[in-house]
Amino acid sequence: AFFSCDFNDTWLTDVSSAIGRRIFEPRIYTEHLHWAVGKQAKDSTYSETQARGVRDNVQVLYDNLLPKRQEDAQKLLTFIEQFNKSHEPQNSV
Repeated sequence: AFFSCDFNDTWLTDVSSAIGRRIFEPRIYTEHLHWAVGKQAKDSTYSETQARGVRDNVQVLYDNLLPKRQEDAQKLLTFIEQFNKSHEPQNSV
């Protein structure tokens, strides 16, 4: 875990997009109940999360970890290729 708050979902989105495997699943509905759009009151949990993000400079950390995201994408591509090769139908003579 690199981040004290935020960016975990962004990481997965970026990696899946980079390898062409990001898909939209219409049967799953996710709603972000954020105070900024009136979905809930701004509470201490949000304030603490926001303070952690500033303290840990998570945006800069995320930006600086681009090579790691690229490495993760390559690992996934390699795994998918190896998996597909190992599951190809065998020609029988």
